[in-house]
Amino acid sequence: MRDLCNTDKPLFAVLTKLTYSAYLNILWLVCSLPIVTIGASTTALFYVTLKMAEDRDDGLTRMFFKAFRENFKPATKLWLILLAVGSFLAADGFVLRRMWSENIFSGRCSLQCLLVRLFCTASFCCMPFLCWHGLKTPPSAS
Repeated sequence: MRDLCNTDKPLFAVLTKLTYSAYLNILWLVCSLPIVTIGASTTALFYVTLKMAEDRDDGLTRMFFKAFRENFKPATKLWLILLAVGSFLAADGFVLRRMWSENIFSGRCSLQCLLVRLFCTASFCCMPFLCWHGLKTPPSAS
């Protein structure tokens, strides 16, 4: 029974990682409430998760908000672009569905589905790429 509470056991390590993941998801949810900051909070979530995988967690909250601040501008710009493209594709899909006719729009519907799949794949890969490579906004010429 003593070995069950040993912090060196793999079960305890798995439970610790699950607890950390739940805490990070709560941080992400709170920081994503203003829709504009979803990109920065997603990048911070990926950053801290990568650090946890490397066993370099120096305080989850501190790392999360440090990554949030460092990547705020590029992640927000990227998120707003993705939001605009996603909104356009959603509106286009809505209009296409309303105007549906089997003869005219079947090829257009296939193209729409392909574009949505490409968009989802690109948007899923953008934020981890941003946090992994640490892209920064270039200084503005003043």
